[in-house]
Formats: sequence, structure tokens, C-alpha cells
Amino acid sequence: MNSRTLHLFLFSSIIILISSIPGNSLSGKFNFGYDKIFHFIEYSLLGFFCFRTKLKLFKSSYLFAITYGLSFGIFDEFWQSLVPGRNSSIYDVIADFSGICFISILFKSLSIVRK
Repeated sequence: MNSRTLHLFLFSSIIILISSIPGNSLSGKFNFGYDKIFHFIEYSLLGFFCFRTKLKLFKSSYLFAITYGLSFGIFDEFWQSLVPGRNSSIYDVIADFSGICFISILFKSLSIVRK
């Protein structure tokens, strides 16, 4: 496993660790708007780490990033639903997916990723 793949694995692990914090341990400051902004930024970073790995799905880094990001976002929400005091939301998955799509469009428009 190269260091870039390790970074993706570690960042994914950090997301799961944050999602594992029981709901009663979190402050009430995460209302609807701020929570979604946090998801967007978090998954934009996840997308960045996906692109850095240079892994490809069907010869496309973009498809890998979007597939991994969406699948991981769905898994993260499912995991969060099992944590006491936390719940899952389709709106969180939408914010996650939006972050992944944003970074994909940014990488595509800047031609950072070579096919």
C-alpha cells in the first residue's frame, strides 16, 4: 500500500471515528445548515484523497472518486444510525455526494487528473 492510499484509508477512518461519537457527547451547535457545510467540506477532502491515490475504476479516477465517496457516505450514515444518540439522514448523504462532485468538477476543470 503506497502512502497516498494510506492517506485515503486514514482519512476514511477518521470520518468513521467522528461518526462513532455518541450524540449526547456533541454540542447542539450542529444545526441543519452547519452540519451540511461540514459534510460538504469533509467529503470534498475525501474526494481530494481519492484523486491523490490515482486509483481508477473502469479507467477513470472520477468514477472511482464518485463511487467510493457515495458508497462511503451511505456506509457512514448507516454506521451513524447504529451509534446511540445519532441518526442518519438522506440530506447528509446528499451533502456528502455534493462535496465529492464539487471536487471532481474542480479537478476536471483544472485538468489535475490525467486519464
